[in-house]
Amino acid sequence: MKYKISDGTTSLALAILNDFQGDRLLSSPVKAIHQAHDHCNVLLSTGKEIKTSTVFSTVPFNVAMTIEYSPPLSDLKQEAFSTGFIPASIDKILATTSRNLEDGLEINCEGSSLPYITGFADGPHRKDQSLITLLSRPDANLDTCDENLGLIENLHPDGLGLKSAYAHLWSKDPFARGVMPVRRPGFVCNYFEELRKPHERVFFCGSDFADGWRGFISGAFEDSYRVTREILNSC
Repeated sequence: MKYKISDGTTSLALAILNDFQGDRLLSSPVKAIHQAHDHCNVLLSTGKEIKTSTVFSTVPFNVAMTIEYSPPLSDLKQEAFSTGFIPASIDKILATTSRNLEDGLEINCEGSSLPYITGFADGPHRKDQSLITLLSRPDANLDTCDENLGLIENLHPDGLGLKSAYAHLWSKDPFARGVMPVRRPGFVCNYFEELRKPHERVFFCGSDFADGWRGFISGAFEDSYRVTREILNSC
């Protein structure tokens, strides 16, 4: 990787959040979106209701159908969100090691008893450290992770010199339900364009809907530009 954010992805996310001048409601999951001829009513799980002219929805594929839509989504959209992909109920671990690993080095754990499926070296991290990204098996319980993290040392015959490890349990996150979903065969031909169409005043957006770099921050940026243009052109 040629360029990296010096203070990490968190610093980028906080910079974007701090640049936003609108209202923020935390711990307020969306329960339903009801549309009228000239506005939308967004009902939150807290009972609060918000009236707006347009909804810009960035919820991922995995959780889109946890929201009630009125009028209902098209049959094709419902089919796509329900059966068009396989939720990847796995978790991601970022670990730093004292061993100098070549950027792009791939790790394959298939056939082993390790709780990881695959991984890769992601270049240097601070001085004399390398960063490794690992994806866990769907049945791995990383809540009891001390033993599992210790197994990272087994990925190299001479050990890796584990320095730190961080993880977010995406599979247990109700707002994600796993990492980016795996599209089933025929998804692009059957569903892709339909999912990118607005549902009247509701516009779906995010890295899952991106044309390129699906599942990555770059895809989220790309798709936000697309939907922003659509909303501005519809005004």
